[in-house]
Amino acid sequence: MRTFRWWVGAILLGVVACSGADFDDDGVPDSEDNCPRDLNATQLDTDADGLGDVCDNCRTVANENQADSDLDKTGDACDNCPEIPNDQSDVDGDGVGDFCDPDIDGDGLLNDADNCPSVANPGQEDGDDDGAGDACDVCPELPNPGQEDEDDDGLGDICDICPQAYDPDQSESDGDGIGDACDNCKAVPNPEQEDDDEDTFGDVCDNCPLIANEAQSDADRDGLGDACDPDRDGDEVANVRDNCPDVKNTAQGDGDADTVGDACDNCPTTTNQNQLDKDNDNVGDACDNCVDVANEGQADQDSDGIGDACDVCQSVASDGTDFDDDGIPDNCDNCPKVANEDQIDTDGDGLGDLCDNCFAVPNDQQDDQDGDGIGTSCDNCPVDKNPDQLDTDNDGKGDLCDCMGVDDDNDGHPNMCDNCPSIYNPEQFDGDMDGIGDVCDF
Repeated sequence: MRTFRWWVGAILLGVVACSGADFDDDGVPDSEDNCPRDLNATQLDTDADGLGDVCDNCRTVANENQADSDLDKTGDACDNCPEIPNDQSDVDGDGVGDFCDPDIDGDGLLNDADNCPSVANPGQEDGDDDGAGDACDVCPELPNPGQEDEDDDGLGDICDICPQAYDPDQSESDGDGIGDACDNCKAVPNPEQEDDDEDTFGDVCDNCPLIANEAQSDADRDGLGDACDPDRDGDEVANVRDNCPDVKNTAQGDGDADTVGDACDNCPTTTNQNQLDKDNDNVGDACDNCVDVANEGQADQDSDGIGDACDVCQSVASDGTDFDDDGIPDNCDNCPKVANEDQIDTDGDGLGDLCDNCFAVPNDQQDDQDGDGIGTSCDNCPVDKNPDQLDTDNDGKGDLCDCMGVDDDNDGHPNMCDNCPSIYNPEQFDGDMDGIGDVCDF
């Protein structure tokens, strides 16, 4: 009997525990959720049929049973074609979906007898007599029973001035019957569209009709494209003889005599016929003070021939010597004998931490009175050599020079630094300054 009671109790506890379940995690327990499988914290139910809008197949028409005969996810109660799956389109707005409406456009003519079944045209006008009513004919003045419209711009191919290019506005600027959208010379009439070089520019408007040049560049603006102009820069020096064929330079000056004219030479005073410019800064490698770093201005603050953009010693002229091989030249290295690429200088005294005997206390003179490698400015025993800087009592004085240990006379001065270790003398008077206190000096 006791076992049975335990089993019933466990079931009841399980039911209570599950009563708070929330499958869709929307904060509404499943037992109260009008869409327990769909997130809907607001619980909106427009048609008040007990089913939330997010899971109701007829949100505005009560249909608690959710019947959907054609399985198109629109419930029978609100489906305009309940027996035929459809997108609910209804051209004539008569409540009967186009998929099952015998007169889609509602013009009084059944679809099979209507020459525009989706556009109301009770008069059935068909000016070109091609079987497509004028109201829906893509070319109402030219017979085109197939209604072909390759570019899908609403104009049939046989009446479209650009049948293969979308151009619903049918603009045509030069009056040659070819629409701007497909005319290879929009501003010059050329109905035949001749294009000998096949560069998409018709011969009559191509600045190089026999040489393909789709960019139509014309540097000197003489009407001849650069691709076929014997004097591209218009300086009256033929390209084949011009030392700057793309930059006007009638005088043909060439100061460095490298056959590249000064007007276009990226190193006008340094011979460099190959015009190499690795960093693309318009300054040739032969005269660039930072070959690998773009610096068109060539700024060089210290005038050492190395541009500021790549000079690690911008304000100090350097010969490049680097004793510690850390990439910082000696004359601007804050630790020239110790490699320290990061040049960290915590105390800002001009000496890098790695070679500063007091890296946290400024001491540019590096004084070290006791010669223990610790600068006087930060040495806890400045006159006693103690490189380990031990300070057991953490009082700022190193153990080597700190009074520590037993105080036999209890005068506050440990024996090792008491001028009378066995006689109480807290004042430590020593009139003759012989290191022996007056109270014990006989």
